[in-house]
Amino acid sequence: MAGQRWKLLISVAITVVIAVLAFLNRTWLIDAFAEVRNARPLWIAAAFGTIALSYLVSAQVFNIVLRSLGYRMGMVRLWATAIVAIVFSQSVPAGGVGSYAFLVSNFSRRGLKSGEATLLATLESLSYAAAMLLIFFSA
Repeated sequence: MAGQRWKLLISVAITVVIAVLAFLNRTWLIDAFAEVRNARPLWIAAAFGTIALSYLVSAQVFNIVLRSLGYRMGMVRLWATAIVAIVFSQSVPAGGVGSYAFLVSNFSRRGLKSGEATLLATLESLSYAAAMLLIFFSA
């Protein structure tokens, strides 16, 4: 029970911080939504599709590593895990380290040995770095 209470408190605190930041930056947010109204719907859909696809690719990296280790997990769960890991890594300073720790912790709780979870997180990090290098050198 005590373990659940701190999670609830942290969730409430994060929600309050987001609400306060949204309120303080409401003029900027209103301007941003006004700009979105001027955008072409096809480009907005393409952007959202690309973002969703990037999470799916990350989930597929998890899936391939897990299958090679003899584990099976649903793609929806892996996709949700990828979303949390990527959002965390992009929203927190030193988020890459936190994302790595999240992945190791999450997959260890799902039954993987710590070495296997570490391998999975490392391969995900390497695939991300390789993708960034491909984008950089192709431009």
